[in-house]
Amino acid sequence: MQWIYWVILATCWGLFCLIWVAGVIYNFLKAPPVARRSSFQPAWIIGLAMIVVVTVLYLLLPSQFWAFMTFAPPWLRILGVVCLIISTAFSIWARLTLGIMWSFLDDIKVDHQLRTKGPYSITRHPMYTGTLGMLLGSMFISGLSNWLVYFLVWLIVDIVKIPSEERLLKETFGEQYIQYQQHVPQLIPGLQLLKKYHKRDRIGSHLGKS
Repeated sequence: MQWIYWVILATCWGLFCLIWVAGVIYNFLKAPPVARRSSFQPAWIIGLAMIVVVTVLYLLLPSQFWAFMTFAPPWLRILGVVCLIISTAFSIWARLTLGIMWSFLDDIKVDHQLRTKGPYSITRHPMYTGTLGMLLGSMFISGLSNWLVYFLVWLIVDIVKIPSEERLLKETFGEQYIQYQQHVPQLIPGLQLLKKYHKRDRIGSHLGKS
């Protein structure tokens, strides 16, 4: 029965990689030239290097080393499957929505268009949200193990990279992007709504006391 989990995991990541490779080729042929580029780019390089190191260590170290980090009850694996499938669909939706405006590096295209609809109305960085969700789902399916390290590495990469990306977008789109930031959460869907309810409760509580 466990093989079903690994088939789902391989299928989701395989489809994700296929869409990304096709997108890279399409953008290379069709995307407009770069107008501006952020001077801060090392986050992706460092993150990918760390993932390669973790993968090599996973292959070289004895299985007993990872055993103490493994926790895989059936309910956690089922949760992981649900999280992985939803996150894969969300990531692909975001990539297709961004279209030729996508870039591996932080840059602004000629006549760049700010995407705010579809998945970009749910979080400002839906591809980061989706890939983190995919890593989280994979981590649950595998029982934590080395996927926990992958998740933490990618989370750190996103935390480092996002401010640079948003700074560039703010410089390009000005007040339009500032308004967008105020209405759409950065990474976690629904976070802005929770903050709004929390603020409303605090105001209601304050008025009640007064």
